[in-house]
This record gives sequence, C-alpha cells and structure tokens, in this order.
Amino acid sequence: MTLACIAWPVVTRISSHPRWLFVRLAVLVTLVLWLPDLWILAHGEPIRGVGVLMVMHVAIAFITYNALAHIAPVGHPDDPSRIGSGAG
Repeated sequence: MTLACIAWPVVTRISSHPRWLFVRLAVLVTLVLWLPDLWILAHGEPIRGVGVLMVMHVAIAFITYNALAHIAPVGHPDDPSRIGSGAG
C-alpha cells in the first residue's frame, strides 16, 4: 500500500491517462503478490487459508486503487484547477 501511495503521484506525472495505467499496475502487482500464496499452496497449506490470502490481496488492491485514483488529486500542486487548491 505504501508503494502504491508513492507510485500514484509518479503515475499522474508521467501518464496522460493515469487511472488507465494505475489500474493495470494494480492488477500486475496483485498477480505478483499471489506468487507466494501459490507457493505455500503448492507446499501443502490448506486451500481455504490460501484463498483468504488471495482475496485479501485483491481487496487491498481494490481499496487502494479507488482511494488513490478517485480521492487523491491529479496534477501539479501549483495547478489552480486541482481539487482542494483553494483557488476560485
């Protein structure tokens, strides 16, 4: 989650469509985070417990994406059109 909070401002600066890129990065990171879950499943852990871990990773990705992409402002801090900038 911390890395996502660092990545969001970077993505908004380097991409003209930051939400499009960020959702794909969230999916990619979630798939990577499933690798250890699949490893422990392959080594005999109960499928129910591993399933809970995998669902947890999806829930964290969903909540983090929505919190950052829909709540955190996009743009440069000096941009007057930015939400909450006090301009107007």
